[in-house]
Amino acid sequence: MPLGPTQERLQLILDTIVEGWWEWDLITNKTHHSPGWYKMLGIEEQDSPTYDEWVNLMHPEDRDKANDQRTKLILDQGHWEIEFRMRMANGEYHWIQARGRVVARNAEGNPTKIAGVHLDIEDKKQLEIAQREREIQQELLDGIIRVTQSSLNIYDFLGKRLVFSTGHILQKMGYSKKDFYKLSENYFSDLILAEDRPRISEHIKKLLYARAGETLSTLFRIVDREGGYHSILLKDSVFRTTDDGFPSHVVGSAVDVTQYIDLKKKMEDSIHFLETLSYKNSHDLRSPVATVLGLLQVIKEQINSKEDILEIIILLERTVAKMDAVIHDFSGDILSQTKK
Repeated sequence: MPLGPTQERLQLILDTIVEGWWEWDLITNKTHHSPGWYKMLGIEEQDSPTYDEWVNLMHPEDRDKANDQRTKLILDQGHWEIEFRMRMANGEYHWIQARGRVVARNAEGNPTKIAGVHLDIEDKKQLEIAQREREIQQELLDGIIRVTQSSLNIYDFLGKRLVFSTGHILQKMGYSKKDFYKLSENYFSDLILAEDRPRISEHIKKLLYARAGETLSTLFRIVDREGGYHSILLKDSVFRTTDDGFPSHVVGSAVDVTQYIDLKKKMEDSIHFLETLSYKNSHDLRSPVATVLGLLQVIKEQINSKEDILEIIILLERTVAKMDAVIHDFSGDILSQTKK
């Protein structure tokens, strides 16, 4: 049956403003698709496929979702709106958004025809997928930074300012991101302890002549918002240069090693204390030990009477008591040092 003027105008509008429109006759289970629908998939126009044939063009993982939506639509539970992948003529799958509504009913009010549109949303989905991949990568990066208790930084070498920072250091310093970025000017010169600034100057000079991929490190102390300082281990590498080879951007990690530096100093102090104590007490013990050994030699070689034995035993008791006192003092010194 030829189309009337109104129907022709309607079809012209549909073909112009949408990529593909369709109708589904629930009585015959036949579907009809516009030329734009076939063009979208890159396939030739053919006899109206059945609903099942249409579903078979979908990605296998999306078919159950489409059937669930069909059931809801037939039961008149709202309109149909679904996103799925449909197979193109070249075998690849394209993301499609389908929307549909009941447009005809029988005398009992049951749906008999559904009509809707197909929109190609491949570009939109690819952007969403890319965005999700970036989010996953960022989550992974944040997780690595969180586990390693470090910070990842990108520094604009020419502009002498931080352009990116994330992770543990920023939180521990107590600064807001805005303040931290502001304080990053000239390689954090206002935050670094004065006696450590020459280290940073030397570090910057080395970066100027660093080889591609070379990692340089330095240790310095930085002041936090509360006025305390943290020992920071910085590792940097030039990852972008100007046309003449001058470093333009540096990527690096910063790790707060304050607790390790403090622990190292405490261990060094303890070792020095024990060495000093050991030397002192070894001298104090050497004399009574020599006395005991000498008295034992006398017992072996020269003792002739019980009186002589008693006198030597008394001397041995005094010497051992002196040794015990030295050992007791030694133990007390170690215990008091441990409690510090």
